[in-house]
Amino acid sequence: MTPDQQQQCLSNAEAHCLNQGARLTNKRKRILFLLLDSGTPLSAYQISDAYREKYEHQLSIMSVYRMLNFLISQHLAHRLETTNQYIACAHMQNTEHQGSEHGTLQFLICDQCKRVDESGIRNDILLQLNQELRKSGFTMQQEQLEIHGTCHRCAKKT
Repeated sequence: MTPDQQQQCLSNAEAHCLNQGARLTNKRKRILFLLLDSGTPLSAYQISDAYREKYEHQLSIMSVYRMLNFLISQHLAHRLETTNQYIACAHMQNTEHQGSEHGTLQFLICDQCKRVDESGIRNDILLQLNQELRKSGFTMQQEQLEIHGTCHRCAKKT
């Protein structure tokens, strides 16, 4: 993501928060910037280290988690459950970011380069998956899907 795209995302995030009656403080904005700038998912500890390095200020890990929870609640970031890492929402580049517009989340996670692509999954596919799970007596607790594999870039390298 280019610096101009990052700045556009941060502006969109500020407008989104303002529209929601929430406040994107400087520290929250910096955390979001680190997620945008990373290009790969980060753990809370990696975010804390990157924050200290870039801004020469130490945040407690609890503060980092609180800020991440805020960003998630505003649909500006997502938590990858399988790796306990965080990414910026891919939809922030959209000037009319609505947070809920992407429906049920699906993350395609490359286990080689750690790149994550975010997309929505069609409701009919999710409904069919839930029906199949119920047949086996399984109840889905969370509808966010995380699929691990190899991206097309890494596949070309092998």
